Amino acid sequence: MSTSRLEQLPAELLRRICEYIAHSHRPTVLSFALASKRCRSVAKRLLFHTISFAVDNPPQLARDVLDCTATLQRNLAFADVYTLVIHDSREHKAKDEDYDDTFASRSRFSGLPLSPSKLIYGRLEPRSLLTAELVTRADSTGHMDAAWQSLAHLVRRLQALADVLIWMRYEDTDGYDGEGMPSYHADAVDSMVRGLAPNLKEVHLFYEYGCPEDDNGNPLPPRAPWRGFAVDNQASCTPARLECLELGMDFVFRLPDRLILEEAVVHNWAVNTELSSLRTLMISRTVNYKALNSLMLVQAYYDDVKRFLRSLSQLTSLEIIAWDPSISLAAALYPRLLELWLRTQHVLGQGLDEAAVAELADRCPAIETLALEIRRSRGDATEVALYRALGRFAHLRRLALTLDASPPPWFPAAPPAVEGYDTDVDPSFDEFDRSYLSGTLYPYRHGHIRDILINTAVDETLARAIFRTICAVQTRNYTHGVTTTIAPLERMKVQVAGGKSFPHRGTMVPVGNDLSPYLAALGRQWLLERDVRDDARDVVHAREFNKKSRLRSMNSGWAQDTSRYLPIFRRIWPEKPSGLADWRDDWWSWPLITETT
Repeated sequence: MSTSRLEQLPAELLRRICEYIAHSHRPTVLSFALASKRCRSVAKRLLFHTISFAVDNPPQLARDVLDCTATLQRNLAFADVYTLVIHDSREHKAKDEDYDDTFASRSRFSGLPLSPSKLIYGRLEPRSLLTAELVTRADSTGHMDAAWQSLAHLVRRLQALADVLIWMRYEDTDGYDGEGMPSYHADAVDSMVRGLAPNLKEVHLFYEYGCPEDDNGNPLPPRAPWRGFAVDNQASCTPARLECLELGMDFVFRLPDRLILEEAVVHNWAVNTELSSLRTLMISRTVNYKALNSLMLVQAYYDDVKRFLRSLSQLTSLEIIAWDPSISLAAALYPRLLELWLRTQHVLGQGLDEAAVAELADRCPAIETLALEIRRSRGDATEVALYRALGRFAHLRRLALTLDASPPPWFPAAPPAVEGYDTDVDPSFDEFDRSYLSGTLYPYRHGHIRDILINTAVDETLARAIFRTICAVQTRNYTHGVTTTIAPLERMKVQVAGGKSFPHRGTMVPVGNDLSPYLAALGRQWLLERDVRDDARDVVHAREFNKKSRLRSMNSGWAQDTSRYLPIFRRIWPEKPSGLADWRDDWWSWPLITETT
């Protein structure tokens, strides 16, 4: 649409267009704002909706505050800021290095999405992306106070500010921080929740044990009582009316004896929080039974889980970890569910079948965001049927798909075999494929390695074929009051797992570890996104996701011997006549059966 035609549209319609652009493709809001002065006035509210500051460097924070203040002043945009995010730039950059979004990674105080993962998975993941660890040494405390003071002055000018999101490392369970200094984080948060911040709606706390001993191992004396916030030492203590509460442990050091979330902590929050107001509750607590040597989860356990889910009639978002794929989950879910992250137990040879996926689609037709794992089988009819079953989710817009390339299970060998286990022979195996592997991979066969390599190999062509197969079924099932040839699926992420998941033998080196160079070269992750332009919705863009990590993994394995499986690799992908191509790039995915018939 030309600029002149945009100028003729009513202001309300322009605002709706701008909001749609911001929701579907955030970077385009900048282009929209540059179209004309009128478009800029409409887009300004979205461009400056959220401002973000990194607080790990006090001098840089002070400069950022000055720059941001000048930008807001120049654009008369103080009244357009609704959300303030405070985070640590080091953690943000480390997590986002593979998300190549110029607008999200380089713009410091424009209308940023809080997390690039929200664009991919449709949800916010603040715990993994925005975590600040403030360094408050004696020589830097003054600089930090001055920097925060300048930020406080800016906040006073943000008359429309509605949300302040601060992601800090919480470092207190025994009254001391990691350097043996008195810590009052727990007291401060408790005061904020119980009256000092009456509008507080969301809290995420990840507890980290302090240092109850000094450098010489002597117990530290009891800390002095906290005197409270200077602004209001007499804040009323009323139960917090939070909407979201998450309690967990900091897993940085992974000390088994320090990963137990204390029962008193959970009890304290239960007493001080109006639980009836909660819409989201997450408690991450490690269970520690040191004497346990055998565990069996009986059917009754899963029945209890399903009964609990049936009681949550308002549930719209659900994540389940380690669900038994042989047990139906669909009957426990309500049709209004919009988001489902389903992680099943990894059992060799098992996975969600076509009937299970179809049952989920029929039971939860409104799902828009879905993450699950399905088993590959060399692109045969069984595998294609799984992709077609995914197409039965008629309103699915975002899909995170994990492809299981693990080997089949072994089983006790039939007498009079000397060895204890054996493996099946696939009908497609020839004499070479049927022969056993030596060493720790026995009784697996050469053909099983062949299948792992084929199932792991995912190139752009295969990723697009999966996308097309799902969309073809979706287009037939989609009903939205209008006739359309474009499927609702807008974004799909594909990754591969399981190539080294052989039965454990108790060896120091994991079984199948020498397959790592091949799995790193073949198991590529792809992100497919539909073009946001209305006149190009049939165009799907594909790019390799997490490429930097793959290249690092491949480079770290250059010295590893790859000769053992190269004959199997070359039986699948014969060397080109020139012989100059590196085997790491001299391959292609096997096509789906629908692509060859």
